[in-house]
Amino acid sequence: MEGYWIFVGGMVATLLPVVNPITTASVFVGLTARLTNAQRAHQANLVGLSVFLTLLACFYGGQGVMHLLGLSLHGVRLAGGMILVRVGYSMLFPPERSPTIGAGPMQGIVFVPLTLPLSVGPAAMAVVLSQATRFHGDSTHGLLDHAAVLTAHLGVALIVWGTLRVARAVLQGVGPGGIDGLTRVMGFLLVCLGVQIALNGVQGGWPVWFAGSAFVGGAAAL
Repeated sequence: MEGYWIFVGGMVATLLPVVNPITTASVFVGLTARLTNAQRAHQANLVGLSVFLTLLACFYGGQGVMHLLGLSLHGVRLAGGMILVRVGYSMLFPPERSPTIGAGPMQGIVFVPLTLPLSVGPAAMAVVLSQATRFHGDSTHGLLDHAAVLTAHLGVALIVWGTLRVARAVLQGVGPGGIDGLTRVMGFLLVCLGVQIALNGVQGGWPVWFAGSAFVGGAAAL
């Protein structure tokens, strides 16, 4: 059993820095600032479950789906950055809200952007796909090894969930003005993060997408 927990701990330790629950929690606070505690807790529960299922899906089916659709991590990074810019802009310049806002408008935040691309973004996908390649390349893995993968992804999801549940304490002690200011600050940071992720995608994908073109050749000669 010692090897089991070493395997689980290694996967969790590798995934946590790229999943980065702190970043997700900071955006979660801004997006759910106007919800009740019960609504916020429900959203945190859904995000934790969504992260767990997404990690498993990437591990067992990510390579096949990306190969089938002809996707690259650079393209995923560019698309993810664009989504973050869109969500951040709506936080920075929110539409007029009615005094009785409910959970309805918040139902769309669980998968996008809190699961994808914040928690399971391109970097996390790359790590999961790398782990999956090594794992599936070894035909000696049995049922216990698959259980270890399940345990590791569940552990990461629980850490994300716990971080989101604790994040609501940030909202205690700030009034409506503080909530509005916090939402706009997080929106601005999210826009910056999205732009940077998109630029990284373009920078990494440009030589691949336009390899051999006259434009790239001319630019390289300058």
